[in-house]
Amino acid sequence: MGELASVGAAFFWAAASLLFATLGRSIRPTALNFLKCSIALVLMALTWLVVGWSGSLPSTPQLGYLVVSGLVGLTIGDSAYFAALTRLGPRKTLLFSALTPFVTALMGSFFLSEAITPVMLAGMVLTVAGVLWVVLERSGTATATTALKSGAAFAALALSCQAGGSILTKLGTGDLSSLEVSIVRLFAGSVGLIFVVSTRSQWRDVASAFENRRQFLTLLVALFFGTYLGVWLMNTGLKYTYAGIAATLNSTSPIWILPMAHFFAGDRVTPRSLVGAVLAVAGVAILFLR
Repeated sequence: MGELASVGAAFFWAAASLLFATLGRSIRPTALNFLKCSIALVLMALTWLVVGWSGSLPSTPQLGYLVVSGLVGLTIGDSAYFAALTRLGPRKTLLFSALTPFVTALMGSFFLSEAITPVMLAGMVLTVAGVLWVVLERSGTATATTALKSGAAFAALALSCQAGGSILTKLGTGDLSSLEVSIVRLFAGSVGLIFVVSTRSQWRDVASAFENRRQFLTLLVALFFGTYLGVWLMNTGLKYTYAGIAATLNSTSPIWILPMAHFFAGDRVTPRSLVGAVLAVAGVAILFLR
């Protein structure tokens, strides 16, 4: 279940990234992140009322881990990710995300005592190699030096926060359901973003998202698949498999972007892209059959 959930999270996040990259041209990253977290929180809370309580209560340390995870991974990490999307585009931003499994696995080994076996390492290396082979392909466009440097800095910050957030989530999950973990993290992330948006006086940017009907509908679709389903599946993956494996499977988003970009954006799928996809799928298979 953990591996399947992680692959599903990668698929939905890839689709959402294409939409968020478009939205980022007119909505500031922090404001966009607040809208994403707050609306997804409402959707998950409504779902929780229907599904019901798991019967477990988090201990004080667990709750602390999840709150910090939401602040690190969602308030800071996702805001940095959106900033990188607008500067680098989805392909280059996801290139940096491909490094997340290594950072997560190292943190998991140190903080969670999760052993990195040779088979697991081979699967992670092969998957990430396939991802890198795809996203490093020349796109035919030149990025300004300033935008490239600032985008790379934001992407590096995002992957560090995502890795740290994954470890903190793993530490705080316990017997809570994946949905309950998602709700706590989104609540903490939303509260943190309220503070950031207020200090930066960006409430006008938040309100602007509701002025354009098409833009708001795009936002709803992106957050439903990328945040509502994506975060729920990501937390399910962290609950039922190793943090390093979950992060590796989450990093296959660039592979899923290939067919989506081909059918919805008219991008041509090259032989190099296909080779990278085969490598990544082979790495995923190793992780499934470890």
